[in-house]
Amino acid sequence: MQFYKARGDSVREKDVIAKKDLAQFFQDLIILNEGKIQSLEAQKIAFLAEVDQKIANAEQAARIDSTENAQRAELSKGGYTSDGVLAVSQLKWQKSRTSLMQLLASRSATMSKATLEIRKLVLANRQLKSKAIAAEKQSEVCSTVNGVLIDIRQVLHNNKTQVTFIIKRTTPPPR
Repeated sequence: MQFYKARGDSVREKDVIAKKDLAQFFQDLIILNEGKIQSLEAQKIAFLAEVDQKIANAEQAARIDSTENAQRAELSKGGYTSDGVLAVSQLKWQKSRTSLMQLLASRSATMSKATLEIRKLVLANRQLKSKAIAAEKQSEVCSTVNGVLIDIRQVLHNNKTQVTFIIKRTTPPPR
């Protein structure tokens, strides 16, 4: 607990005398979530670099296989190659296209998942900030009267510290 007034200080009604540290828990969670967000962003960047290289290689392989398949089809039409060689060429081209499509789908799914996780953490941080603000307001101990702070007593009760502020009223109560 932080004390803003000491014995002998004058206080006015609704002055903040002390504050309990209730918001620190929420601040710690916000910091933890921000660390998770940074980690996810770094993982996303690393994944993109790796998968984009794989996609470029798969695109090149698909183009090469497509060109080879077209050449084999022309040779097959002229009777210069067998239908079996053409079928193998078509299968190879189809396999490289499938591999490329799987990489693109994997990239898209992973990016969507990472973006969703980051958005969840950002939303959680907004909620935690709201809770921290509410806890901050609830943690304020305010004077109920105008007067002089005579004593601050702290007593351990059920494993909790109970704090009592004794204020001597300086103005008579309204009648």
